[in-house]
Amino acid sequence: MIKEIKEMKKIELHLHLDGSVSIDLAKKISLLKEEDIKNRMIINDECQNLSEYLKKFELPINLMQTKENLETIAFSLVKQLENDNVIYAEIRFAPSFHVKNGLSYEDVVSSVLKGLKKNKKVKTNLILCLMRGNSFDENLKTLEVASTFLNRGVCAIDLAGDEVLYPLDLYYQFFQMAHDKNIPFTIHAGEVGLNSEIEKALKVG
Repeated sequence: MIKEIKEMKKIELHLHLDGSVSIDLAKKISLLKEEDIKNRMIINDECQNLSEYLKKFELPINLMQTKENLETIAFSLVKQLENDNVIYAEIRFAPSFHVKNGLSYEDVVSSVLKGLKKNKKVKTNLILCLMRGNSFDENLKTLEVASTFLNRGVCAIDLAGDEVLYPLDLYYQFFQMAHDKNIPFTIHAGEVGLNSEIEKALKVG
């Protein structure tokens, strides 16, 4: 059965780039000790809530602040997908998290696409995440870069992050703008048991 699953052709529609950095690659890029990396990247049974879970993304995000690292991590991920016999994947991430050292949003997206396109065996698209808690300008820049690269490696936008602290009501205007620009979108909603957030997402479309 395991062999059959391995050989089955697959499609991956919900995959976070910064949540897919392997321990070995993080060790190579960061030069940190493996135990330290595991403690900072792997959830344990004591995780209490989504906010605590999201902290595990901090180290990968810190490693993804150069064109080279973004390209390397994207290529590593698509190689993993090939090994799992994935034939198509939509990979999501928030460009706003990767501009700390001066990269532009365009630099970030271009670097990730460059890494993905090195592998010709797996077809991929990017979904760019607006983030709950980001400023209006940060999310607007993500929307704009999604529009720039739409149908050129980007297929949609997303809304992700802590929905307890930042309900969907705060972001309605971005989905209206996405409608106006013909940008498809998806929304993280209900991850913490908030049925109201699911209802809002359905209402938005």
